[in-house]
Formats: sequence, structure tokens, C-alpha cells
Amino acid sequence: MPTAQQLSSLAAVNCEVAFDNLTRQLYATDASIYQVEPMAVAFPRDARQARSLIKAATQAGISIIPRGAGTGLAGGALGEGLVVDFARHNKKITDLDLEKTDRAGRAGVVLDQLNEFYVRTDFVLDRMWLRVPARLWAG
Repeated sequence: MPTAQQLSSLAAVNCEVAFDNLTRQLYATDASIYQVEPMAVAFPRDARQARSLIKAATQAGISIIPRGAGTGLAGGALGEGLVVDFARHNKKITDLDLEKTDRAGRAGVVLDQLNEFYVRTDFVLDRMWLRVPARLWAG
């Protein structure tokens, strides 16, 4: 359970943070066999809010667990600290350079969304990735 100081640090960021039992239980699992209940779950709306949230949590001594779609098989999206869910609000593809085959998008972009974006530009991704619809394509 977070201390009063930790709660006030997170509240000062003005980011949606859930401390309720249901949300913490939902984020206690991913595609792995592990189950670890987090202290809280945060839902930043953009990079600036995520940066402020992570800075405040770090200064308050709270560990950070970044989370995408929760499809990893090794438990990487689990932990006892603050889970930062990048998939809920960060789904925008912001730029595409077909000559360099490069794109810019927020951390919550999933592969189906990226494929749909590329279809509109007649660009084809490597077929290997087309079979993994929930995988996050962050970066």
C-alpha cells in the first residue's frame, strides 16, 4: 500500500491513477503464468504526462513497470510498483516516411492498427508480424 507521501506525489502529476482492487487485480496478470499485484495503475494521456508521472514516482521511491498490451510471456509487465499503461490513450501514429520505411507512433500502437495504417499507403510490412494482432509496436 502506498504511503501518504507517495499518494500526494502521484496526485500532483494530474494523471489518471487507479488504486482500486479491481484495477490492480486486472493488471496483476499478463500472458505469462505469473501474478503480481501492483500498488497502482496509471494511464498517461501523452509523453509529457508519462514523463512527469515517472519522475514523481521515482522521486517518491516507487518502482515503475511499463505496460503495453500485456502479451509478453515472461512477466515483464508485472510488478509490485506502479504499472504505467501506455496502451489505453497512446494509440496515435504520428508520422510516416515511406522512403526510409520509418514511422513514428505513440507507445500504444498495436500491430493491427499499424497494418491498417500501412494498407492506406500501399506499404507492406514483413509478413511474419501480420499474425500477431495484439502486439504493441512501440517506438
